[in-house]
Amino acid sequence: MQNIRTFFSSIKHTLASLLIFLLLWWILSLLYPPYIIPRVLEVFKSFGELFSSDFSKHFLLSIYRTSAGFFMSLVVGTLLSLIIHSSKIQQTVSIFLALFQVIPGTILGIIFLLLSGIGSSVPIMMVASLTISTVFINTSNALLKKNLQLEQVIKVFGGTKKDIIKDLYLPSLIPATRSNITLGMGLGLKVVVLGEFIGSQDGLGYLLNVAKIYFQMDKVFFYLIILLLFMVIFELVVNLFFILFFQKYLLSE
Repeated sequence: MQNIRTFFSSIKHTLASLLIFLLLWWILSLLYPPYIIPRVLEVFKSFGELFSSDFSKHFLLSIYRTSAGFFMSLVVGTLLSLIIHSSKIQQTVSIFLALFQVIPGTILGIIFLLLSGIGSSVPIMMVASLTISTVFINTSNALLKKNLQLEQVIKVFGGTKKDIIKDLYLPSLIPATRSNITLGMGLGLKVVVLGEFIGSQDGLGYLLNVAKIYFQMDKVFFYLIILLLFMVIFELVVNLFFILFFQKYLLSE
């Protein structure tokens, strides 16, 4: 019940945040000319025109690249955290992966562009490399929250290390996995757009590059709204999914 109340509360706060964003956009549109900050109503009126089949193709391609790259980092980061959990090299691996967060995405994009050329490889590799550290660190922190009393209870009843992992560690990863999915997809989508902006001939990043060249700020804000709406809906769906199917693992949050 607590998680359901939290879910509906998050909807309320999300809608309030969107209203604040629209209010700030409206205020800025009064201070700057339309070719810099387009009018809110004008952009919304042109939704039907801008939301064409061509846009849908580019948008779905960006979502595919984000999902592919983030799924790689989610699987590798989670497995790597489980394998080296409590080992001597855990801190070293954590710092090594954190280095990728320090490296500017533009530099990685140029390197991947030279390695693989223009196409889907650049944004996918950028997402995988820039989100794996977030997944690894969140998962490791969840595993470090040991419950020694429960471990002793499992051992007293003849449980092995395998039982401890299956019955204690893996359930503790459910909240961390939910956090990884919502945070990682948001970060991944930003990285994909950057990667497509640098080295792709399709996707939202490519459309933004074209809009920049022709100074089509109405399209830029249209793409921004679509990205925000997608992430809001995605986060709500993920939270609802975990509440419906994994609620007992979220009670400790």
